Amino acid sequence: MVSMAKQQQCQIITATAALFLAVIGILLLVVPTEDVKGPPEFMYGIVLDAGSSHTAMFIYKWPADKQNGTGIVSQHSECHAEGGGISSYAGNKGGAASSLQKCLEKAMKEIPQSRHKLTPLYLGATAGMRLLNISKPKESDEVLKEVADKLKTYPFNFRGATILSGQEEGAYGWVTVNYLLENYIKYGFVGQWLSPGKDTVGALDFGGASTQITFETKQTVENNDNLMKLRLYGRDYQIYTQSFLCFGRDQVLLRLLAHLMKTQGSERSIVHPCYPAGYSDSIKLSGVFDTPCNKRQAPNKPEDDLQIKGTGNYDQCLGNVSGLFSFDSCSYSRCSFDGVFQPNVTGNFMAFSAFFYTHSFLEEATGISITSPDHLEDAARVVCNMSFQEMSSKVKQEGSRLKDYCAVSAFVQVLLVNGYGFDYFSFPHISFQKKAGDTSVGWSLGYMLSLSNLLPAENVLLRKSLRSSAWTALVVLFCFLLIISLYFLLRAIRILLLVINTEDVKGPAQLMYGIVLDAGSSHTSMFIYKWPADKQNGTGIVSQHSECHVKGGGISSYAGTKGGAAHSLEECMEKAKQEIPTSRHKLTPLYLGATGGMRLLNISKPKESDEVLKEVADKLKTYPFNFKGATVLSGKEEGAYGWVTVNYLLEKFIKYGFVGQWLSPGKDTAGALDLGGASTQITFETAQRVENEDNLMKLRLYGRDYQIYTQSFLCFGRQQVLLRLLAHLMKTQGSERSIVHPCYPAGYSDSIKLSGVFDTPCNKRQAPNKPEDDLQIKGTGNYDQCLGNISRLFSFGSCSYSRCSFDGVFQPNVTGNFMAFSAFFYTHSFIQKAAGITIRSPADLESAVRVVCNMSFQEMQSKFPDEEDHLRDYCADSILLQVLLINGYGFNDISFPHVSFQEKAEDNSVGWSLGYMLTLSNMLPAENVFVRKTLRTDAWRAAVFLFSVLLIASVFFLVRNYKKCH
Repeated sequence: MVSMAKQQQCQIITATAALFLAVIGILLLVVPTEDVKGPPEFMYGIVLDAGSSHTAMFIYKWPADKQNGTGIVSQHSECHAEGGGISSYAGNKGGAASSLQKCLEKAMKEIPQSRHKLTPLYLGATAGMRLLNISKPKESDEVLKEVADKLKTYPFNFRGATILSGQEEGAYGWVTVNYLLENYIKYGFVGQWLSPGKDTVGALDFGGASTQITFETKQTVENNDNLMKLRLYGRDYQIYTQSFLCFGRDQVLLRLLAHLMKTQGSERSIVHPCYPAGYSDSIKLSGVFDTPCNKRQAPNKPEDDLQIKGTGNYDQCLGNVSGLFSFDSCSYSRCSFDGVFQPNVTGNFMAFSAFFYTHSFLEEATGISITSPDHLEDAARVVCNMSFQEMSSKVKQEGSRLKDYCAVSAFVQVLLVNGYGFDYFSFPHISFQKKAGDTSVGWSLGYMLSLSNLLPAENVLLRKSLRSSAWTALVVLFCFLLIISLYFLLRAIRILLLVINTEDVKGPAQLMYGIVLDAGSSHTSMFIYKWPADKQNGTGIVSQHSECHVKGGGISSYAGTKGGAAHSLEECMEKAKQEIPTSRHKLTPLYLGATGGMRLLNISKPKESDEVLKEVADKLKTYPFNFKGATVLSGKEEGAYGWVTVNYLLEKFIKYGFVGQWLSPGKDTAGALDLGGASTQITFETAQRVENEDNLMKLRLYGRDYQIYTQSFLCFGRQQVLLRLLAHLMKTQGSERSIVHPCYPAGYSDSIKLSGVFDTPCNKRQAPNKPEDDLQIKGTGNYDQCLGNISRLFSFGSCSYSRCSFDGVFQPNVTGNFMAFSAFFYTHSFIQKAAGITIRSPADLESAVRVVCNMSFQEMQSKFPDEEDHLRDYCADSILLQVLLINGYGFNDISFPHVSFQEKAEDNSVGWSLGYMLTLSNMLPAENVFVRKTLRTDAWRAAVFLFSVLLIASVFFLVRNYKKCH
């Protein structure tokens, strides 16, 4: 009995040990893991911006794994030091250092203690200290030493307290502007940081003591003092930068007072043409001359008062302000003023700080939209001629600054136009803004970006990742082991559970797909789109996966050819089956939308139109996708979805912020101008009432509702206008045999079939008697005659609304920015190339079109041999663009510069299909985000080690008991 009990005991022990061994082995072998990048640690930096009036502390942070050598920097927090700028503490020992304490204590609390020693700390002083360094260099050095000693007592990596040069201030301000405008790097819809390849924007800064201009230029910078080189995000930049000390707002006002005292020969009283009529003041003379910007020696009695009486005279004010500049001597090929080299201004500019406030005041006080030098002069003249009482009643919140706005406005006018050289063409490219990307602009962020280029990156934290199902299995096995294991194994497992740190981490969301077939008049294109299943405020972050261009013509060209339209789509649809994962086929919406070509076929041959649509629908239903329909898209839908595409790609709806998440940028949307073969569309947001409901469309995207005006003009597409023009010329010349064509170039002749002209519902005239007869055409190349004939294709007479574009169609006034694409872009591009004229206004457009229309065919052929097939039509196309934009839509001198002619938006071709898929993704349900359990790599190693110890112990236990049993 004892022997049998012993044998049973051995069998139980052996079985238990074997079971334990098996469980441990399975556990180690079946749990799937992978390396997953955890969020990188943050690096921090502190910049103290010691300005002339106050000091601000900015704490920045960026992920330790950098992008092409530069951190993705965002502002963590800011603190404004109490009291004046550090230069105001000259002669007040300890005052400057003491003023910084409160903000630095805040920095110690906000930055993790483990990061203190790694956090660079920098103080940069600007124009206030530059002036103090000129007038009182010893006191300047004492202030800097005092703040440096104070900053060294904090546990940060102190980098220095210095006076920033004017060039550095300008350059780092330029870096800040372009960083916030995402001209260096941006988070793409493909889910990673990309270089957008954009042109940079120039920076115009106007402070209290100095003003800066900074921009990229391809011209030779003749003075090396104006050249600065920077490396950001893997790319090198060479920029022109210049700072003018004593040309800041406050210093200009003091210099102007000294100038008036000198010219009027009085230290007692002066009349001030820049102060408004009805204003008078009394100030101490010492307040005028206590600055190195006024080089005249101090007056005999600095404590005496100076009496000032305003006269409000624009011309006299402008003359005196201009006297502060020197435009005479220049030892370079070109100078701005005071003998300083400057290349020609090119590209776009942002004017901020006092530029913005002055510009904003001028527009508010005068009601003039300032988009040209003439507008700036008109607005400055109105302000300068206002009485003080009139100013006070119009702009109440400005208070003590009102007296200075005339002088500052005149100064801005002289500086921008006479100094920097902004003219009728370049001035509209200045954007006056308070902020860039919702962030105030200054040099400190730009400096931290450049500094982050010099700090080493850190390794990214790797975690071992387990699927949630695997983690559940792991927990069950642990519970089983707890039940069957002995006491010492129980303690080991408890230790193991304590060691392994886990957390829920969202894995990459599953992708959803969508297919759109864009059945245009000339061909069909298939676009495959994709977006994460977890949507942002109800709409997918859609990106283009691939595209396929169907061979042959558009589906409308297969009218009367049974099976042709359906067969043409096969190759692209097979590609879609291969590229979209099989598991996603049934969930993938498939849509075919036909545009202008099918709209015309539906008018002329509705039965054949229906047959073509049914045929392609039946074909598409045979594929394993979620077929949503094959329809003829209305012109309203085509215009609206094109508008959605433009604004999505321009990131007007949503963008990935430097804070690491998708954000609504709160930007104004851009209007869309599309010119196709059969129709043209205009679409834009408007605050005006849309009087015709047919022109109103409502959309919801990324949690926001949009109301837009949209109108499509069928028969006003490029190809249909050319056919309508031929029919019009035949009618006016009374011939079906031969015509002279003022829009075809001189020296060009052609012969076409009459049927080709009238086989479209856009030409309502009955078919000619002999449609197979030829029509002889001879070009004469006459701009005025061509303009007259094309203008007659439009009707600008009758209108039953408050305002119409043409043909009696309601349209509100165009406002804001517009993008003109498709045939607008190609025509505009050719006109500029052929005429050699940069088109920035309606007058430029007319001049360029006139040059094109007056070219002979031989001249065109010699200049543009690659354009042979399109040359004869460019004059008519150009005049169509001119009449449509200027006479039709109503773009004028003020609004035309806001039209951007582009082939693409953010490197993507523009059309309705992406906009449709964005809207459709709003209607598709989101999926749950895939969740993983993650373990730090060190915790994973500890778990493997403990399992190995348990495995060895189990084997030992099994062998020992086996020997006892046998």
